[in-house]
Amino acid sequence: YEKAIQIKPDYVEAYINRGVALKELKQLERAIESYEKAIQIKPDYVEAYNNRGVVLKELGLLEKAIESYETAIQIKPDYVEAYINRGVALKELKQLEKAIESYEKAIQIKPDYAEAYSNRGVALQKLKQLEKAIDSYEKAIQIKPNYAEAYGNLGNALSELGQLEKAIESYDKVIQIRPNYAEAYINRGVALQKLMHLEEAIESYEKAIQIKPNSAEAHSNRGNALKDLKQMDRALESYNHAV
Repeated sequence: YEKAIQIKPDYVEAYINRGVALKELKQLERAIESYEKAIQIKPDYVEAYNNRGVVLKELGLLEKAIESYETAIQIKPDYVEAYINRGVALKELKQLEKAIESYEKAIQIKPDYAEAYSNRGVALQKLKQLEKAIDSYEKAIQIKPNYAEAYGNLGNALSELGQLEKAIESYDKVIQIRPNYAEAYINRGVALQKLMHLEEAIESYEKAIQIKPNSAEAHSNRGNALKDLKQMDRALESYNHAV
């Protein structure tokens, strides 16, 4: 990309591609500089504003990221990725109603955008609007039947509603799609433990540990289940691995 820029200093795509490469290398400030150079050459280049927003968010500069996404939207009002990215940044700022509005705008533009429904569900769940969140996750799954994250989120919402058997079904679906998804085994274990299916819960935590040996949460939860079974020596061993 550097060579392309040397040959043709106003080659805007080379600045974009260099920015993408620098982001992958975690050279985030330099990536921003590259996107800003692209904007300087072509002030209406929406991808440059969107990509700059992504890097600003990664740096924790959420307000600046939102400004960058909003400039992209101003230039191209149907730019669906910018609405999604703005929603994610707003959610991190705890501006959940605004995040939902952003996701809904993305859905309005692209009604089959599964990620927009799943992200909207997460924001609704944080607002404790669990039934609406479940509807949103189910819509995402309807559009994208192998959407592991949406099944995981659905399981979490069902668990929060106390619908533990249904939550376990959802976590099982995650595991079927992504067998190495440690978080699904942990969440499945929690639901099983609440139902007092302690041996099954321990098996689920152990599967998570097999995938992710340093998961403090899995070791700690395994310890709790063993403690409930009065297996104190094994519980203590688990707690030792958690700390």
